[in-house]
Amino acid sequence: MTASPAPLIGIKPTCTIPEKMRAQAVLAERGLTGLRYPRRMADVPAVIREFFEEVVLVAKDETTLGIEQAYEQALALVAQADPRPDARLPSLDELKATITDTIAGEELQFSTFALFYSWWDVVTAYDGMDVEDSNEAYRPLLELAYAALVHEGVICA
Repeated sequence: MTASPAPLIGIKPTCTIPEKMRAQAVLAERGLTGLRYPRRMADVPAVIREFFEEVVLVAKDETTLGIEQAYEQALALVAQADPRPDARLPSLDELKATITDTIAGEELQFSTFALFYSWWDVVTAYDGMDVEDSNEAYRPLLELAYAALVHEGVICA
């Protein structure tokens, strides 16, 4: 039986900016930066330990892994089609963040990808006009980002 790895740590997201700056300053004073950054709670100086917490890692399920793999394949196909050679295509996380930011604060439900896509096409129409582009070339990426957000419960389908 293998021992489970020690939990990772990080600065608490609830810390204020001055608290984060103080914690980073103490770490820098003690040379605990870069590769020497503390990885266990016991390695954090006691004076700033209150600003840190253990981070729980959750294993990705098969659906998430499948979506990520399919997205990488779709990304390669879209890049090969070269809709805009000068543009960098977004990663799955970047596209999900863009979609999430766009729907934030809205009470929207998309029971199908087709409904989501129709809405997305209208919302982003002006952006596409600026670069003479259309969402159709990116549809496979949008469909997988939609599936990931439904799976995560961000979009109610």
